[in-house]
Amino acid sequence: MKTTAIIYRSNLKGKALIALGFMLLSLLGLAQNDSKKSDEIDPALAEAKEFVAEGNDQLQQNKFTIAEASYRKAIAKDPANLPAKYNMGNNYYENKKDAEGMSRY
Repeated sequence: MKTTAIIYRSNLKGKALIALGFMLLSLLGLAQNDSKKSDEIDPALAEAKEFVAEGNDQLQQNKFTIAEASYRKAIAKDPANLPAKYNMGNNYYENKKDAEGMSRY
C-alpha cells in the first residue's frame, strides 16, 4: 500500500510540474503579444518626433520662429512630448524671453 501511495504522489508531483510548465509558457506567450503591441507606434507620436527633429534643425540654423512652430506642432500631436516642451523653453531663453521659457518647462 505504501508503494502505491508513493507512486501516486510522484505521478501527482510530475503532473503538477507539467501543468505549471504549461501555465508559465502560456504567460510568456501573452507577454510577447503585449510587447508587440507596445512596439507599434502611434502615427501621431511618430509625427510629433518628426516635428521635434525639424524644430531642432531649425533651432541650430537660428530660425527661432520656425523652430517654435515645429515644437508647437509636436506638442499638438503629443501633449506629453517632453523634448518638444523642453526645447521650446530653451528656444525662448535663447531669445531672452525668460518668463515664457520658464512656463514651458
